[in-house]
Amino acid sequence: AADPSEGQDLVEVLEFLFGAKIAPTDAFALAKAFVEAGVKSRAALDALTPERAKELTPAALRRKVVSALKRLPQQQQQRQQQAKRKQRQSQDEEAADGLLAKRARMSPLAPEPPPPADGEAPPASVRANRSPVMILWAAAVAQALGYDWSEALSLASAVASLFADAKGSRLGITSTVRPPLPPEALRDASRPALLGEQVPAVRTADGWRGLEPRVAGGYQEVHPLYVHRRLEGAFAGSAYAHVRASMDSLARAV
Repeated sequence: AADPSEGQDLVEVLEFLFGAKIAPTDAFALAKAFVEAGVKSRAALDALTPERAKELTPAALRRKVVSALKRLPQQQQQRQQQAKRKQRQSQDEEAADGLLAKRARMSPLAPEPPPPADGEAPPASVRANRSPVMILWAAAVAQALGYDWSEALSLASAVASLFADAKGSRLGITSTVRPPLPPEALRDASRPALLGEQVPAVRTADGWRGLEPRVAGGYQEVHPLYVHRRLEGAFAGSAYAHVRASMDSLARAV
C-alpha cells in the first residue's frame, strides 16, 4: 500500500520547484529525485545546500534551483510575518468579540445626566479633548431632532468617528477608506443624518444605533452606555451636567 505521507512530501517539494519556475514535467521528475534523496519536507529544503542541490539536479535546471534556494530564507521570513499578522488579527477579533459580548450584557439604554443642581454655579472652565466635545454636541443636536438620549449618544459617537477619520486623512495619519456597510444599514433609506453627515447606523429593537468600524474589520454597534461612561470621564464632576445643559439649550435654539 502507498504511504500517505509520500503524497505530502511530494507536495512540499513540488511547491518549491514550481516556485523555481521549472516546467511541470521536469518538476515531477526532479521532485521524485529529491524525495528519494531524503529532501521531502520544508525543513529539509531549508537545510539543502547549493552543492547538494546541484548533485541532485540536472545541469539545465541547476541555476533555477539554486536561485530558488537563495530565496527560501526571505520566503520563510514572509511566512512568519504572515502568520504573526493572522495571529494578531485573530487576537483582535477575539478582543472585539469579547467587547461585544460584554456590551450585550449591559443595559441597552443610557441614563440621561441630571440637570445642574439649583443654584449651582457652572465651573469657571472645562478642559476636554476634541472628541468628547464633538460627541456631546452631536448628541444634543440629535436629541433636539427627536431621537431619544440613548439613540443620540450612539449616533453622536458614530458621526464623531466619521469626522475623526476625515481629520486623520487630511493630516496623512489615517485613511478614510472604510469597510462596506452591512446590508441592514444599506436597506434602510431613513438612516439618520446628523451634522451634515449620513450616519452609519442600523435600526434595532431599542432604537437607532450608530456603527463604527471594528479593529478586525466590519462594523459594530455603538453601545450608548459606553458613550455615556466616556463622557462622564471626560467631563469630571458637575461639568458633564453643565456642559450638556448648555449644549442642549444651544441645539434647541438653532
